[in-house]
Amino acid sequence: MFSQYGTKINFYLSSVFATKFQISNIKDAGYRGRSREVNLEYTLSFNGTSIEHDGEGSNSFKNVLSEGDKNSIAFSFFLAKLTTDPNFANKIVVFDDPLTSLDLNRRNATIHQLCILQQQCAQVIVLSHNLHFLVELNS
Repeated sequence: MFSQYGTKINFYLSSVFATKFQISNIKDAGYRGRSREVNLEYTLSFNGTSIEHDGEGSNSFKNVLSEGDKNSIAFSFFLAKLTTDPNFANKIVVFDDPLTSLDLNRRNATIHQLCILQQQCAQVIVLSHNLHFLVELNS
């Protein structure tokens, strides 16, 4: 399951969002707190260089990733989880302002993915203050 999930995440990162990020070494990190969802441990790399999850170093998430990078990575994780769910076609999916901090290329890729999801899920609801985006998404 984890290799399939990692392959999907990397597909979205490289093919959809055209980033140089890659996920590897995905494994079960167990449950945290009262969560019923398994947590994952993984390695995130950029051009083959690993990025630290925690810390203040020059090679940490905090200092290497832009907000757009973080959003694209999170969206890739979400899409991988959603599209590998056997009940995917029956899902109602809600997005709250999915274009925040994205450059034009990632914005267009996100809109394209939302359009694909509209065709594959039971329902997709998108919340945004950006009227132009909502009109574009609806056309």
